[in-house]
Amino acid sequence: MRFATQPNGQSPPEEAQLAAIVVAMERLSAQGLADLLKRLEGLPSEQRRLFLEAAARTLPAEDRKDLSSILAPSQPVTDWIWRVIVLAFAFVLVLAVATLCAAILWQPGSDVQTLLTVITTVAGILAGFISGRASVGGTAS
Repeated sequence: MRFATQPNGQSPPEEAQLAAIVVAMERLSAQGLADLLKRLEGLPSEQRRLFLEAAARTLPAEDRKDLSSILAPSQPVTDWIWRVIVLAFAFVLVLAVATLCAAILWQPGSDVQTLLTVITTVAGILAGFISGRASVGGTAS
């Protein structure tokens, strides 16, 4: 959008330019809005990010909630992340139990307290993940 220069040869003040942009956006058709979004893609990413953050802050709370649900990872992605975390803790549990058994068999007088702590901690974490309480933020009653 080009703004007519004032009689003194200068561009109109920024506030007037912003007001004109708002009026023009209100009158845009669906195709015009799609064209505007294409042109926004041409802006540097930092400017786009700042613009979108500011625009999102102006939305009502319900719309912001809807927007955040759109931007959140999908259920398959969330499930995959959860599986990776549970498998990592399961691996640590199996490794700790194997190390504990090896320490008891090969060095009967060794100090195994640290390994027992690791095993019980990881087992508790796994129980929390498997019960589903860790993924929904619930607390035991």
